[in-house]
Amino acid sequence: MVSIHKPPAHVPERVQDMEEEEREFFKNLVSRAKNKIQVCEETTNTLMSSLTELQSQRDNAKDMIKETFQSYKAFLEKRKVSLL
Repeated sequence: MVSIHKPPAHVPERVQDMEEEEREFFKNLVSRAKNKIQVCEETTNTLMSSLTELQSQRDNAKDMIKETFQSYKAFLEKRKVSLL
């Protein structure tokens, strides 16, 4: 291949000469990918925690609405009876 690929159109390099550089390049890529995975996992955990908290707040709000409604309903029933 070296005899076919001649400068200046193409500068051939030996695989053995490029191996260490390419290994470092891919190690760097893997390391960056692992860091991104960790960030994504931490973000997912934060979002899940927030979702759980929001669901709890929603349930509390629904319970308060139902309780308030029952209180008003009981008051109105008593008022209706007294007026009748």
